[in-house]
Amino acid sequence: KTPMKSPIALKKRKRSFLEEMHRSCCRTGVAVSAVTATVDGDASRLHWLPWRTGGDVLHLPNFTAATHSISSQLQHWMQKMQGSAYNCVVKLRCSKGLSCRALLAPWPAAASSEDHSAFEVPRLSPDMSVTFSLVPEIEPDPDEDYVRARERKTFAVQAAILYTNCKGERLLRTHTRSLNVISSVRQVFNSINIGPLMAFLVKQAVMIALDPTQNAKLPRDMLLESCIQILTSYRRRCLDYNTNSVKKTLVTCRQLHLMPLYVLAARKLLYALMSYKDDKVQTEALQRILRMPIHNLMIALYPRVYPLPGNTPESVDLPRHCLALEEQVSRGPAPAYLITNGLGMWYHQSGEPDLREAAGELAERIREVLQPVSDWIPLHDLPKLSVLKTEEKIMQEATPSGRPRYGSRTPSAVVTKQTEHISWPEKVLLSSLFVEDTGGTEMSYPDWVCFLQEQIASRIYGES
Repeated sequence: KTPMKSPIALKKRKRSFLEEMHRSCCRTGVAVSAVTATVDGDASRLHWLPWRTGGDVLHLPNFTAATHSISSQLQHWMQKMQGSAYNCVVKLRCSKGLSCRALLAPWPAAASSEDHSAFEVPRLSPDMSVTFSLVPEIEPDPDEDYVRARERKTFAVQAAILYTNCKGERLLRTHTRSLNVISSVRQVFNSINIGPLMAFLVKQAVMIALDPTQNAKLPRDMLLESCIQILTSYRRRCLDYNTNSVKKTLVTCRQLHLMPLYVLAARKLLYALMSYKDDKVQTEALQRILRMPIHNLMIALYPRVYPLPGNTPESVDLPRHCLALEEQVSRGPAPAYLITNGLGMWYHQSGEPDLREAAGELAERIREVLQPVSDWIPLHDLPKLSVLKTEEKIMQEATPSGRPRYGSRTPSAVVTKQTEHISWPEKVLLSSLFVEDTGGTEMSYPDWVCFLQEQIASRIYGES
């Protein structure tokens, strides 16, 4: 037997109050929601329990009774609670040859699950999502020069959820899915769905951003490296790179056409979320990204811009949105625009008449139709855009003495001046909304495509 050094070494670590509450909530199926309005206090400790019990968090850093009303927020929460599942136990089962590697969620995996394929949470709302990372178990064959999954054409995964509904009934629900095993790289790229792929990459970067031991630049660098690796693999294995037209252009398959744009948008979004001076606001925003379903996360990457007044056809809940460009909003034909990315809503008025009331009605429809999230998103005014004012300056022809010649007139020169100066936080916010424009620390979308092409060409030429 191992000799006992001291009785203190065998003493169990005493759990904190929040850890004891978390164990009690998991046993009884209680979800905790928090509304904080502290200025000097540490609200991150109060947010720790809601994120791990499936609750909701609302932080009001500058709360005043005259300007804030939480009644609409609480009413929105009560409506979403009707469709939630309580006291949930989730297990992901994989067939032979496939295993779970990691769980990407605001709460940790169960202590009894070594492969991170199971977890317990007091509440799961309809708008929440969790992500599992799966890896194939390929055993090498000593008689062959390469490894492959032998004698197996499909894998299978099954998600089993044991929960209690709002009526108090204990139910078991299972979802089973088969995964085909293919031998062609071209078939892999033809089967890619850009939505789940970007959701996995963004949530993986958010998990790194929430780790205090990691560098702040690492999440964005990881997104860039993943994008270059995927596009380089497609170029090397699915195209003939010796063609001159292919060397000078960025060629992708139809399923990956929007991947460069979404990766650029994800880098801008992560920079905006990680640039908050308040650590608790930053953690809250990153945790909200982890819980977003795929359709909401894609809206967060490429925001929706709705012109006002919007013409809504019959049997359509929302009007048609336009491009997320700063020029579209500042110089577009519509007198006003409403912009949303799932994390906030902004109103911009560029002409007459005042359409704030119509923007409020559209915001109500967006909250219920486009983004049925548990957080009631308020409507704010968009920061002033940097409007470029063009002036025509007449350049006079000068005499040898330096004085202007009487009656002379040279061609006019166009001088562009910036009439509005915006702060750096406002520039970062606008760069996350108008993702195709130059903003913050990132380049514009055309420059980004040229940059990716150069990186891919350098890797292929370096290996050849």
